Amino acid sequence: MANTGGFEVVAEISKSTVDQVLRAARKSNVIPQGFEEENPIAFGPYLTERVNVVVPEVGLSAELLPATNSIRIHIPVEMDVEIQNP
Repeated sequence: MANTGGFEVVAEISKSTVDQVLRAARKSNVIPQGFEEENPIAFGPYLTERVNVVVPEVGLSAELLPATNSIRIHIPVEMDVEIQNP
């Protein structure tokens, strides 16, 4: 019998399947497509006026790591930061 590490179900999936799941999660907003933060955030010695964050679909991917039986997820982020009274 296979060693499942104590789990009842073990599945083997391909990288392309994991990438499809990530894209579907972004489209359904499980992984946010973006957000705007209007509360001040410390950005170095300055405070922000507004921060707009976008998670583009291009670059969203997974890397399978069989040696550690894990997955590394790459989530690209684009940020537009407006500083208070520069």
